Amino acid sequence: MRSRLLPDEDSRQSYELARAFERQYPYGSIDTQLTSEQQTQIREKGVDAWEFVVNLDVNAMLQSKTEVLFMGGENCVQTNLPLPKANSVYYFEVKLVEKPADVNMWIGLATKPYPAWRMTGWNKYSAGYCVNNGSVHQNSPFKGAHIGEQLFVGDILGIGYQPRSGVVWFSRNGRRFKAVLSGMLYDLFPTISADGPCSFSANFGQRGFVFIEANVKRWGFGPVEGSIAPPP
Repeated sequence: MRSRLLPDEDSRQSYELARAFERQYPYGSIDTQLTSEQQTQIREKGVDAWEFVVNLDVNAMLQSKTEVLFMGGENCVQTNLPLPKANSVYYFEVKLVEKPADVNMWIGLATKPYPAWRMTGWNKYSAGYCVNNGSVHQNSPFKGAHIGEQLFVGDILGIGYQPRSGVVWFSRNGRRFKAVLSGMLYDLFPTISADGPCSFSANFGQRGFVFIEANVKRWGFGPVEGSIAPPP
């Protein structure tokens, strides 16, 4: 059994529970495509339609729609809406606001539902970048590849997604890494996880990106303003 490769009993138990979760909720068991109601919401609100959701079994707190405080333990949060698929590229950035050195944090994309205690990239239909060492995992806790650099508080990780090819790529403080991940042809949600207390702030295009090309080519999730003007 591959679980024997894991370092301790807690890790092995987490792995086996996650495998059982995958069997119970295979991809497609829940319809996660954008509904007509959600598309109307996007037209009305623009990029503000996207926000993180903190479920009851997650030890975290929403500080705003795009800012989350993890309060300890292994936890994972996802957005309410998936990435759109109409354009050739979509992009978002995540800033590390607070993170002790001994807390591991993973940022990336995953399908729904995703096990709330697992790191992004460790389970099927997910890809995650570990900010502690610059490694990425795709669909497995065992298969990591070092493609980038460690991030520190104040740094910004960017995630690019090309829905027509299923390619995912990353940037750090506005500089794109060359390596890419492929095969991610799913309904994907921004997904962020950590194994201890930390906080982050996400930018889906509601303000300018650090990665200049994403601004020029308008790779954000939607228009800054929707059809309904925000309150004065």
